[in-house]
Amino acid sequence: QDTLTTVQKSLENQWLSTTTQVLTHDDYGNVTSNNTRTEDSYGHYEQTVNTDYKNNEGLWLLGLPELVKNTQGHTLAATKTQTTRFEYYDDTGALKKEIVEPNHSPLTLTTEYKNNEGLWLLGLPELVKNTQGHTLAATKTQTTRFEYYDDTGALKKEIVEPNHSPL
Repeated sequence: QDTLTTVQKSLENQWLSTTTQVLTHDDYGNVTSNNTRTEDSYGHYEQTVNTDYKNNEGLWLLGLPELVKNTQGHTLAATKTQTTRFEYYDDTGALKKEIVEPNHSPLTLTTEYKNNEGLWLLGLPELVKNTQGHTLAATKTQTTRFEYYDDTGALKKEIVEPNHSPL
C-alpha cells in the first residue's frame, strides 16, 4: 500500500487544500484500489476506484481490467458509483467489449470491438458498436465500421450506421 499526501498553499503560505491518495496493488503490481480524498474550505471530495484484473500467465496477458467500480462523493452532494465491465479476446487479450453499468441499470452503454484479424497487432478496431438503452426510451444502436489500407494500416474509411429500434 502506498500513500501520497499533497498540501497546497497560497503565495501567502495559507492552507488551500490537502489531497491524500492511497494505492493498493495486487501481486502483479496492478492498482486494485485507488482512494483519493481532497479536503478544502468547502468540505471534502472523495473518489475510490476499485479494479478487478484478469491475469493469464500462460499467455503473458497481465493487467487486463475486468471490472472497474468508480465511486465519487462530495460533502454537498450524493455519492455515485459507476461500474464498467471489460471483456477480451482470449487468444490476443485485445478488447472485445466494454459495458458501462452492466447490471441492468436504467442506462447502459455497450461498446463492442472486433479487431481486424490481419492487423490485430496494431490494435485497429474493425467494428465499434454502441448500444444505449433506458427504461423510459427506445434502445439506440450506432455501428461504426472501419476500413484500413492493407499495406500501412492507415484508416481508409469510417462508416457510421445509426440504427434506432422502434418504441
